[in-house]
Amino acid sequence: MRTITVLIPLLLLQCIAFAQLPRHRVVMAVTTLTSDGWALALTDCDALLASFGEDNVQIEVVAYGPGISMMHRDNTDFASRMQQLTHHGVTFAAGESTMRLSRAQANEFLPFVKLVDSGPAEVVRRQEAGWSYLKGGF
Repeated sequence: MRTITVLIPLLLLQCIAFAQLPRHRVVMAVTTLTSDGWALALTDCDALLASFGEDNVQIEVVAYGPGISMMHRDNTDFASRMQQLTHHGVTFAAGESTMRLSRAQANEFLPFVKLVDSGPAEVVRRQEAGWSYLKGGF
């Protein structure tokens, strides 16, 4: 009987925590260097936010390979648009393995970009945690 008394509150806490998670979690991989590809990826973010509502979707844009160039401080093509998306809960991540290959330093990236050890590994980890995968750009 004591076990049931302890388990019921724990189950209720888990239900409450689960109910507070966004219903949709999307990881978007962006590997393109082209402006058109990045424009499409950011438009996809806007569409997901509009369709699901920002309280019901969590989006992480993971750039690696040539895609990390759009996250550099000196590349201002999309910086303000990306910053705006962060105000709606979108996170942007750059792969450190690509950074090492391109000899880029962390301070060369936009201030809201988080660093992950590997872009592909981050995408895999998110998918294994139940996130939906979306290829950003082309």
